[in-house]
Amino acid sequence: MKKLFLLSFFILSSICSIYAQSNAELFNSAKMVWFGVDMSRSKLVGVEGFTDPYDIQKRYVPAWNSLVLSEAEKYDVRKFFKKGEVVNDIIAVEAVNEKINPGEWVQTNSYTLDKSEIAGMVKKYKGTEKEGLGLVFIVESFDKFKESGFIYVTFFNIATKEVILTEKLTAKAGGFSVFATIGQKLFLV
Repeated sequence: MKKLFLLSFFILSSICSIYAQSNAELFNSAKMVWFGVDMSRSKLVGVEGFTDPYDIQKRYVPAWNSLVLSEAEKYDVRKFFKKGEVVNDIIAVEAVNEKINPGEWVQTNSYTLDKSEIAGMVKKYKGTEKEGLGLVFIVESFDKFKESGFIYVTFFNIATKEVILTEKLTAKAGGFSVFATIGQKLFLV
């Protein structure tokens, strides 16, 4: 399951290289707030790959959100984004992730989270930080059949809850090593 989390970091690497030049204003802020990995509207596609959604929600989802904190030297968001300061404020995302209904989480069909829903999700975040540039990974799905993860990398204004940029990225790998591929590429820049 740690491998699934690492997928999000590969996706983040991709968005940075794509948008660093065209959206420089996102990266001009000296401070950024990491909100974590929001899985509240996600789906796990492929019953064979996700046999215990209750365990995933209770054990793995909190662990994925804590990984950036507990392994900060390995997943250095501050260094990667060239920020003077990155504050970790995962309280809001932890709260929405706790409300996931594991009984409805796993499905056999592909799933699409409409991009227009992202703004409403961000508006619900109630973290401790009240202003600045926020960053959250909103997971659409982890698809065992496609061997891919689909994540909206989302930057937003914390004070207004206005989404500045949200982009859906996909990462492929063989089997459950999807996250491993992402982690290896993101923080080795």
